[in-house]
Amino acid sequence: MTKIASKREDIEIYLLSAGQYFADAGAAMGVYPYKLWHDKVELDADNCIKMELNSLLIKTKDTNIIVDCGIGDYITDRQRKIYKPSKSTLIEELQSVGLDKNDINLVILTHLHFDHAGGILATEGEFTFPNARYVIQQEEWNTAQNPSLYFTASYPLTEHYKMLLDNDCTMLVSGEKEIYKDVFVKKIAGHCPGAQVVRIVDKDNVIYFAGDAFPSSFHLPPPITSAYEMSRIDLYEQKEMILDELKKYGGKLILSHDKDNPIVEYVR
Repeated sequence: MTKIASKREDIEIYLLSAGQYFADAGAAMGVYPYKLWHDKVELDADNCIKMELNSLLIKTKDTNIIVDCGIGDYITDRQRKIYKPSKSTLIEELQSVGLDKNDINLVILTHLHFDHAGGILATEGEFTFPNARYVIQQEEWNTAQNPSLYFTASYPLTEHYKMLLDNDCTMLVSGEKEIYKDVFVKKIAGHCPGAQVVRIVDKDNVIYFAGDAFPSSFHLPPPITSAYEMSRIDLYEQKEMILDELKKYGGKLILSHDKDNPIVEYVR
C-alpha cells in the first residue's frame, strides 16, 4: 500500500496491490524489441515476466471506490497453470488503511479482462465486495456478454459476468461520466472495445489510472504497445492525449502492472 500525495482535502488516494501473475514477455512487450528490454527484466523458465496487479483506492468520507481488482483467487486450474498468480492481497491491503470488503461502494473496472476483473468474485457465488456497484462502459459490457470469436479468449469470466447481471449491480456508462466529485471515467479506444480510464482532478493537477493503456514504464512512449491491442493506432492517439494533459497541468500517472515504478509524476 502506498499513499498517493494529493492536493485535495476531501479524498485520500492509495495505490494497492492485488498480487502478481506471470505473462508471456513477448506478448507483454509487443513491438518493443527484445534486445532493448531482455536484460532489464527477470524472466522465468517459460520466458514469462512477473506483472504487478495494481489497484487504486479512492477513499472519501461517504464513498469508497476501488479501481480494478486483479485476478482474485477464484480462477480455473488452467488459468492457474498458465499465469501462476499469487494469492490476492487486495483485502489485506484495504485493511491496512482501515477498510474491509463491506466498505467498498463502487468498483470501477477499466475493462473486463481477467487480470483486471477476475477479483469480482471471491469464490463461487460470492462477491469480493458484497455492497459494491460495478462501473463498466456499456460497450465493454456488451462485448463481454456476447464476444465474437476474435474476443472470446479475452473475456473468459462468464460466471463473473452472470453474477453481475443476475444481481443487477452494474453501473453502465457510455463515454465520460463523473462518478464522484471531480472523479471521472472516460472511454478510450485501442486496447479493447470499451476500455476506460479514471481521471481525478487534483485541484490544478490531474491523476490518471489508465489501465492497460500504460501497463508499465516500458510502455510510456506512445508507440510502445503490447501485442494485445485491438488498434495500435487508436491507442497511440489516446496515450498522446493523456500524456499531453499530464505535461500541461502536471500530475501523476498510475501504471497498472508495474511493481518498481508504478507512479510516474509530471511537473508542470
